[in-house]
Amino acid sequence: MAFKIDEVHRWWQSWKLRIIVALIVILTFSGLIYGLILIIKEKLSSILLIADVIGIIIFVPLAIFAMDMAFYEHP
Repeated sequence: MAFKIDEVHRWWQSWKLRIIVALIVILTFSGLIYGLILIIKEKLSSILLIADVIGIIIFVPLAIFAMDMAFYEHP
């Protein structure tokens, strides 16, 4: 039983979106964590530390929402 080309295309589009969202989330979160480590290690300004922590606090719920929208089927 062969796949229809539309089914294959739809399957690939959904996985392409999932891969893109996962990469964006991983790269952004690792960048924020690396920045936090660098700020603490180099004893940089407390304003940078506060900005990075606020960025992490804002990013985590947005990342959870993006992953939820990309990985789970919604009617």
